[in-house]
Amino acid sequence: LLVWDFFCTFCRVLSLEPIELDDFAAALSFRVSAADRNSQTVGELDLNPPSFIPVYLSECHIALLRLLVKDVTSDLWWWSILETPEMVEQEDEYLGDRKRRPVTAVVKIDMESLLAVDEDPLVTTKWLQALEDVRTRKPDSSGPIKSAVKNAIAVTTNQHVKAYLKKAMRSWKAKSAGVVKRAVVWLIDRMKEARPDLWGRKVSTEEIAQQKKLVAEEAALEMENIIEEVND
Repeated sequence: LLVWDFFCTFCRVLSLEPIELDDFAAALSFRVSAADRNSQTVGELDLNPPSFIPVYLSECHIALLRLLVKDVTSDLWWWSILETPEMVEQEDEYLGDRKRRPVTAVVKIDMESLLAVDEDPLVTTKWLQALEDVRTRKPDSSGPIKSAVKNAIAVTTNQHVKAYLKKAMRSWKAKSAGVVKRAVVWLIDRMKEARPDLWGRKVSTEEIAQQKKLVAEEAALEMENIIEEVND
């Protein structure tokens, strides 16, 4: 009943025709008979392979997949399952010069101390998800960027993250939040590198510690190139 209600409620978003509850239940319980399965000859099967899945269910499946592919926030969990070396190589070849370049640090942070904080993984994932919305925003989308950062600050229990985001927000201006966006995207990327366990990857405690150390060392080198005001 909940699934049927979902498809009826979002039928326009999914480009689906509304369906009666009885018809939906019939589609779910559809079973092809042995007579229908054996009704076609071998030649007919080669030319017209039968589909025993009701059309409406096929349309629902395709509509949901299409929506998922278009949703950039699905990268928060989907990429950890689907990304393989072969896929990365194909993506690099396709994107060519348009491939996204790594974001450089613009705000100073003690990454070693930040990563040393023992925060609940669910909380960490939640504030990272809140910040991920910033990646797709244009620099002049000041309102949504500010909202995402404030939500992350409210969620995280890591005081180093709070301090970093508040420092980044000092450069925030109406219609101009490019520096804030760069700072946020940099932090997200570093967290993804340091905590692969948050994205569904099975790694040992030793591997996580080693990855944290590597990210902290690389971040420390980047911090040397940042000049901040004395009052920072």
